[in-house]
Amino acid sequence: MATIREATDALQQRLGFDPARSRTISRQLIDSGLLPAGAPGLAQQLSIDDFVTLLCAIAFDPLLREAPAAARRAEDLTPGGAILGVDLMVNGETAEHWPTSIPRSAREVLDVIAEMALGDLDSQRDVAAMRLEFVSTWPEIAIHDGDHVRRFREPGANASLWGQGGHRRSTTINGGALVDAIRALFHR
Repeated sequence: MATIREATDALQQRLGFDPARSRTISRQLIDSGLLPAGAPGLAQQLSIDDFVTLLCAIAFDPLLREAPAAARRAEDLTPGGAILGVDLMVNGETAEHWPTSIPRSAREVLDVIAEMALGDLDSQRDVAAMRLEFVSTWPEIAIHDGDHVRRFREPGANASLWGQGGHRRSTTINGGALVDAIRALFHR
């Protein structure tokens, strides 16, 4: 477990995020119930899932009032913009159309990446080779892994097309720096 102060310090030292803005965004997330509130005289204790929530909110670079929505955005982004939740009837029983071995959202993948960062050396190397890109001009997360890019977009969006007219603005996080931040916070 890590405190919000430790998390914002790690985000600044390892990933280069502004600590004052990170603390302000964390306050927005606490007020909206997305991060735990501390008890009187005790600092908030963040789990690794809470850290991923905070990271998403900061990396999408939202307006402060939009920070809670930005933190939840990764839950809504599907692989390639696939439309999920379509049920099929198989032998009179409802069966899900989407295989359980394929992640249903970008958040699931980010949670796995965070757990890999705490895993063995091979898992850490796999994460260190990645780049995580959070696009703020339209909802998208792109995970660059060598020559392969996995894009997560809103359901129904074409992940191979530009999201809208104008400039594309994004924040890219180096996987090695992410491993360092997570290990500094949660590997005790």
